[in-house]
Amino acid sequence: MRLVLTTALLASALHLVPATHAEAQVRFIPQVGLYAPVTDLNPGLGGAQEIGKKESTLALGLALDTRSSSVLGVRLGGMYGSSSDVPIRGVGCDLCEARNSVLALTGAVVIRPLPGLPLLLPYGLVGAGAKWYSFEAPQGEDELQELLETDPRLTFQLGAGVELKLGIISLNLELSDYVSSYEVEGLGGDAERQHDMVFSVGLVLGG
Repeated sequence: MRLVLTTALLASALHLVPATHAEAQVRFIPQVGLYAPVTDLNPGLGGAQEIGKKESTLALGLALDTRSSSVLGVRLGGMYGSSSDVPIRGVGCDLCEARNSVLALTGAVVIRPLPGLPLLLPYGLVGAGAKWYSFEAPQGEDELQELLETDPRLTFQLGAGVELKLGIISLNLELSDYVSSYEVEGLGGDAERQHDMVFSVGLVLGG
């Protein structure tokens, strides 16, 4: 059901801004930056059961930006937060760590409130998509591996940035929050809201 809803949201985003403008532009934006989770992955278990917070790691991204006017556009993007250790206690093992990485795929509306500025162009992002939390448990901890794995989560993207025009080169400085939930199935905990922040620098290619 979540995947169906996510697909529908992405399809809707593609049609929010009709690409009928004669000067529509398509741009590719490879990105690199810092992935910093704001909240831990403890799904409301409490007591001796706890999944700790992932450390900040390298973030890699790629966006396809379609601009059909000077004010509005549509972006399809992917973000990958590279793996790092997450402390685990009382969830399938007494005390151990699992490697965790994050992948998000989203479609977003791009809003440029001040399109006429010559050197910098501020913008905002509002979108939705899917987010995957991937875990690699220690060798031999098959029960822990099975507990931690979850289905893709519906996620919302809220972001702000600025495009810097430096002669023939344009760079994007961007901060995005990928908001979703996470829970460990079968342990009775409530799903908790997760905020995954990404600060990135992107090179604008095309347009």
